[in-house]
Amino acid sequence: MRRSRFSDQELRLEAERCVKYKGTARVRLELLHFQWNEPRELSRKNVERLKEVFRTDNIRRLEPRNHIPAVVDQSDLDDAIRASGTSAERLLSNPDNDPPMLKFPAGHRLTCLHGRHRVQAGRETLPPTDAWWTVDLYLADTNPELRTTLVEEYSNEDKPSDGEVYRKIRQYEQERNLCFKNRWKARLSDHGRRGLRQLDDHEELTAAFDDLLDIPGLWDGMRISTLHKMTGMKCDEEVLHYLEHIKEVWFKLLHGDKTALQRVDQATVRALELKAPRYSKRDAQVLQGQLLSGQIFGAFSQQEREAIWSELRSIDCLIPSLFTFFEDLKYLSACADCLKRLVKLSRKDTVSSALEQKFTDMNQTSGQCILEVAESTFVVRPGRTVDRLDWGKRQLWIYAMRHYRDMPAGPKKKEKDLLAKAGCDEADETVLHEYAALADWLGFASREIDDLKKRSSDREIARSVLLKARKPDRYKYDDAVLEAHVNQIVRMFTTASLLPSERLSPALVSDNPQASGNRCGFPDKDAYKQDSKFLFITHLHDESEEQGEEITSFFVRRSVYFAFFGKSVDLGTDSSSNLTSLPNNSAQRTGFSSSLGLGMDGIEWLDQQRLEREELQRQELGRREQERRLEQERLEREQERLEQERLGQERREQERLEQERREQERREQERREQERLEQERLYQERLEQERLEQERLEQERLEKERREQERREQARREQERREQERREQERLEQVRLYQERLEQERLEQEGLEQESLEQERLEKERLEQERLYQERLEQERLEQGRLEQERLYQERLEQERLEQERLEQEKLEQERREQERLEQERLYQERLEQERLEQERLEQEKREQERLEQKRRERETVESRGDSERAQRRHTQIDMKSVISGRATGNQGGLSPADQLQGRRVQVKDHQAGQETPGSNLEPAREPVAAGTPSNTTLNPQTPVNDHSSGRQGSTPLAQETPRSIRITYKVRERGVWRTSHSLDVDPSDPSEVERVAVKYMRKQMRLFNTELNILTPRDCFEAATTEGTNTILLIPEAEIDINKELETSISQLASERDSTTERGGKRGRR
Repeated sequence: MRRSRFSDQELRLEAERCVKYKGTARVRLELLHFQWNEPRELSRKNVERLKEVFRTDNIRRLEPRNHIPAVVDQSDLDDAIRASGTSAERLLSNPDNDPPMLKFPAGHRLTCLHGRHRVQAGRETLPPTDAWWTVDLYLADTNPELRTTLVEEYSNEDKPSDGEVYRKIRQYEQERNLCFKNRWKARLSDHGRRGLRQLDDHEELTAAFDDLLDIPGLWDGMRISTLHKMTGMKCDEEVLHYLEHIKEVWFKLLHGDKTALQRVDQATVRALELKAPRYSKRDAQVLQGQLLSGQIFGAFSQQEREAIWSELRSIDCLIPSLFTFFEDLKYLSACADCLKRLVKLSRKDTVSSALEQKFTDMNQTSGQCILEVAESTFVVRPGRTVDRLDWGKRQLWIYAMRHYRDMPAGPKKKEKDLLAKAGCDEADETVLHEYAALADWLGFASREIDDLKKRSSDREIARSVLLKARKPDRYKYDDAVLEAHVNQIVRMFTTASLLPSERLSPALVSDNPQASGNRCGFPDKDAYKQDSKFLFITHLHDESEEQGEEITSFFVRRSVYFAFFGKSVDLGTDSSSNLTSLPNNSAQRTGFSSSLGLGMDGIEWLDQQRLEREELQRQELGRREQERRLEQERLEREQERLEQERLGQERREQERLEQERREQERREQERREQERLEQERLYQERLEQERLEQERLEQERLEKERREQERREQARREQERREQERREQERLEQVRLYQERLEQERLEQEGLEQESLEQERLEKERLEQERLYQERLEQERLEQGRLEQERLYQERLEQERLEQERLEQEKLEQERREQERLEQERLYQERLEQERLEQERLEQEKREQERLEQKRRERETVESRGDSERAQRRHTQIDMKSVISGRATGNQGGLSPADQLQGRRVQVKDHQAGQETPGSNLEPAREPVAAGTPSNTTLNPQTPVNDHSSGRQGSTPLAQETPRSIRITYKVRERGVWRTSHSLDVDPSDPSEVERVAVKYMRKQMRLFNTELNILTPRDCFEAATTEGTNTILLIPEAEIDINKELETSISQLASERDSTTERGGKRGRR
């Protein structure tokens, strides 16, 4: 059904295209106009590609696939046709693929639906005298769906980008236009469609992308092929924050004005992305020049661009876009692989939610948060539980940013499934051990963290060194010797002394033009090594500002960090009183000092760790008494309860303030909307003035070009005239020499001309027919809805009317025949009456003898009639299977099954009549029966037989014994039993009631049969029933006409009953 609906829609659009299409013409390039947002933005790369194609190959402007569709008002088209000296028929016929040049008034703009790049390439390549293109013209009141179809057609243009495909799919999905949505999805590969399905499973991510649909310039950076990696990273919170960050920055630039956001083009986005004009003087200088000159934000006025520049100077990070988003996802993915070593993710977990579940807040001091400010150097500052969780997660991400190269993701396949490719670096055991210790120190606990902590990094390194120095497949260590060597190497590690850490501040700007490195994606190796020393939470959240020629790579890392995680953390780093350094032994607790446990075996190292933890607890608790500790815990619980109450009050207060803020924003938005409308009005007026000025200048330029062209044209014509005169003299000479031959050719030409005129006349008739056909299509489209509703009703009424007319005609025909028959019978009765009177007078004396002779003849007649009926049953028995097959395979000659069977019955009757002997000819006795005698198939024993061979006639007591009415019975077969459906008494002189009842049953899909299974028509029912003598008509539903034993048995029973009745009547007559 859906495919049928889509096919109907395509047919409807094609019909609409035929109606709205007004022909093809050549139009000057300067008259072709494109709306700024349709069908796609101008791409210089594609324009240069087409220019190169035009230079190296023919332009092929006349090929239908390279035509450009445009819309035009009917009045403008009529004016252009008159001005061009052509006709609408020539535009439609396009003879010899040479469309006429259509001239529009100066300053007129013909709106094109696609082909922007071809027109621009033609303007830059073609000479002014040949600057035209072939245009297919459609009326401006085209259906929006057809207009969309024409806009989205592509010929010799770039394949639509992922961003354009995604925007179209989302647009038509929101409009519930499944046909167009599926048309755009078909442009994607199976991989792309699978990525879209995975994105649909994440409603929040889909909504975040939808929020950016209002900014068309961003979507050049969309990558549908990367969506499956984005959803598989399990970093939904961070991805959402980056997308919201893009929206916030661009909405801030244009104050949330969606109309203005729609005017942002791809060139503007490419110029702004990854720029930081607030910090970099070089970026500010470049952007200011492009902005004020109109190279970017070209759809905005000078005043609007100045306002945008002031907003650009206030952005304190790299300007993001969808391109930077997908590049930075690579960087985030590498860091996320590091965090996945600390927690195990379920199918529904994300990295952030898994860390929140593993946060136990153990070994934490109430009211304090631990911050790492340098390697193995920590400070504390005041904070709540939620702060410890938030800052703890951030510090784990920051650690991954410093060491992601030392913790590459392990292989996802089993060892046996891996191919023997070049080996990759393995994770650094020391870095992993310190990562797990940091997580534990910050209050996170999981089995993965415990496993990493239990592994002694020094012993693993020592064992790895020994096994790498002597490969196990070639050498073997004794177990005891191996352990001894490991312990010896570990003791050597203890000789190393810890270098003092220097707390340096990173620079955000630099005079080095290469200081920024890669501004998105992975940093280069030098920048990674340099930035690792400063990637700590205090440096990233430092609010100091600088300005220089160029930003540094650390500024890039900080912008990426803020894009994924935000700036909500308030460390208060400007106040040194908020930060308190921890003692060195606190740092040793985390295991960051390389001197912990060195020189000991595994058991001694664990004991030393336990002793150190106990010592730290004693130093931390001091000589506090047990009762004071319990009291302190109670006070802390009370403080937490009060803190929760305070948070609740703050939340309610924030909700109230938020409501007030929304109300203020609504009022502010209404005020801004009024201001925006006023600005748009002023802007439209200014644009109109500028347009009029441009049109005036354009007209002056065109006028100058026209004059110059006319001057050149006049000179060319003068030269051509002289050349023409010379050629004319030569031609006259040739004409004089071949005048006689030309006369003959002229006569032949006249014949050809007449044929040509005849062809033109036929062509005009064809065009007129096409015009009428198009008008009819238009009328049919307008009436289609109404006619579709009335069509079934009209068909049903038409069928009933035809059936009624057929029955009425049959009835009239029957009445006419009946009248003729009655008239014949009346004459016949008069003749019979005269003959009867004459016979009574002549035969009065011989009556007794003739009665005896009559009895003998009646017995012979009865015997002949029985033989005749038995022969009739043999020859007229209907093959019911042929009736069924006739209904299934179709009628021959267009006849219905009933008519075919009637024809068979007539043939059988004819055949039977041909087999009757002269002695059994009962025709004179049957004619009076049809006129008004009792309906008996077997003749009354007392009825005299007209013997034509002897010329004698007996008396006719039938006329005196004729009853006034005959009972006709209709029987229907239900559940294998013949049931009387209807009975009626009929006057033989007027049997129309039998026909009326028969017609009524036929309308109920019943078929009429006599007891010998001969199919009947309504007008034959009375005659057939009375001829058989049963006065019975059988009714069988059309759907139940089938050969089966039950039907044969029931028919046989009816036949037996009829034969027995006939035999009993005959016996009674003989007696």
